[in-house]
Amino acid sequence: MLMEGLKADMEVELGKVAEQDIVEIYADWHLEKETAMLIAVMDGTRESFTEDSATVKGPEDEGQRVLREQVVELSKKTAKEPEHIEIYRMGSHAILIERTGTMGDLEIELIKNGAIKELRLAKRTLDHRLLGTLNAEAVLDQEISELFVDWDFDKNKAYIVLMLKAWTD
Repeated sequence: MLMEGLKADMEVELGKVAEQDIVEIYADWHLEKETAMLIAVMDGTRESFTEDSATVKGPEDEGQRVLREQVVELSKKTAKEPEHIEIYRMGSHAILIERTGTMGDLEIELIKNGAIKELRLAKRTLDHRLLGTLNAEAVLDQEISELFVDWDFDKNKAYIVLMLKAWTD
């Protein structure tokens, strides 16, 4: 809830630093590990934005294909199969997974009825538990040290970040 209240201010301040318009902010944290992730999505319309300054999705390899299948299966357990999934390798330390169109009818009705706080708490617990069973380590050939997840219910969009152990050692 604290992050929800800060997102608008963060968009403005991060936009100034990045010299880009920030259109979305996503955040998750592990209080016990004292770690967090923050994703700022830029609109990418300014001339200063180049492909060189961003992580670009490359051709999907076998590992990404299997990871995509696993994410689809886990998404079905929490709601429904995503309409679209993108997987980005963020250097050697992280995998970013963008899912759109994952909310089912029940979630949409809960949002309409104002149960956003309850939905966010329930999804956070459920997604963390199920994503913890993800067999991505065999696919990525690296151990996952942490995972983060956050959603934009209005846009029916979510991000998953897998932090790889090789980077955190």
